[in-house]
Amino acid sequence: MIGGGGGGGGTWWRRFELEGAGASRNRAMEGLRGFSIALVFLVHYSLALAPWVPVDSATFRAMRAASGIGNAGVDLFFLLSGYLIYGTLIRRRQPLGRYVVRRARRIYPTFLVVLFVYVALSLIAPAFSKLPAGRTAQLLTLLENVLLLPGIVQTAPVVGVAWSLSYEMFFYLSLPVIIGALTLRTRSRAYRAGAFAVVFALIVANALLFHGLHVRLIMFVAGILLHETIDSGLLTARHMRVADRAAPLLVAVCFVVVWRLREARTSPGLLAAPAGADPHSEILEAVALFVAFFALALAALGGAGVVARVFGVTPLRLLGNISYSYYLVHNLTLRVLFTGVAIVHHPNGHEPAMFWVSLPFAFAVTLVPAALLFLLVERPLSLSRPASAVQLPTAAPSRAGHSDRLAKPTSHV
Repeated sequence: MIGGGGGGGGTWWRRFELEGAGASRNRAMEGLRGFSIALVFLVHYSLALAPWVPVDSATFRAMRAASGIGNAGVDLFFLLSGYLIYGTLIRRRQPLGRYVVRRARRIYPTFLVVLFVYVALSLIAPAFSKLPAGRTAQLLTLLENVLLLPGIVQTAPVVGVAWSLSYEMFFYLSLPVIIGALTLRTRSRAYRAGAFAVVFALIVANALLFHGLHVRLIMFVAGILLHETIDSGLLTARHMRVADRAAPLLVAVCFVVVWRLREARTSPGLLAAPAGADPHSEILEAVALFVAFFALALAALGGAGVVARVFGVTPLRLLGNISYSYYLVHNLTLRVLFTGVAIVHHPNGHEPAMFWVSLPFAFAVTLVPAALLFLLVERPLSLSRPASAVQLPTAAPSRAGHSDRLAKPTSHV
């Protein structure tokens, strides 16, 4: 799911590079993952600091904005998954069983370790428990979580962020069925794009009929269409210069739209209203993110301009490399950290500076268990074998001739 690039042979951070990553690795992919997880961090950090911040302060309003915008990090993850997994499946037929095992092997080892930690904490410290009362209900909830059902069906996730893994697994299982049923490998690119445009319309129609249900699945379609766009070879260097300039502006405008939409659904605290409370607002938010993140990923993965260089910086790439482990464990880390802080410094709701002063420290603390989880569990159990090869376009203009279409070297994920 995530990858690494080259570097000095003895540098410490090479421990966080991934197996099978070659020198031609598109580093912007890793940076996009790092950006995504930084957004998600803002959500849970804002929730953790809420008891210290007065609700009528500018800081609290900033926290509301950060919390609303930060949720979009998951949507960018979905787009990147759509881009990568579709790329592996559309180029060649794969045995379904081997494909499913490989996907499960990528998700489950790290997830099950974190799930075990949550369950253990539920027994040791009931304040951290997300399990219902009653042994039967607890066992059923655990089974549903192991099967990655939260998010797709109405059941509570024990690991709070695990609802998104349900979306990932649903996408993993449904995509090869769609490709096979519609014989998309033998169809034209225009036909494939049209087929997934229909899928997009069906997801939106379902959301309209069922109160916004699962509208965020359109982000996987965004990744699929992004792959078809970049892989088409029709984008020129001029196109990419336009994308490089327009993408940051589109994302900025989108974040303002998302903030305002979530502000309208969030009252009076930081948490948005339950899904389905305002389906039209949720659908508009999802479509805005679809457009903005498509443009951003196009500029980063298909270009060689400023956007690609920004997402190729080493710190952001390293965060992207451990993003799955970080995603699973950072919220628990924050809860434990600020539960301890509250013991020695009781929250009084009158310290807005607490939010800003604690921000870099809290982020640094969350990196520690995430890095350990990556090194001890995710890398040896989920990433020890090279994954399938896919093409990650770099958008470098071809130098072999006079064409300004994009060159697309092969890399690995």
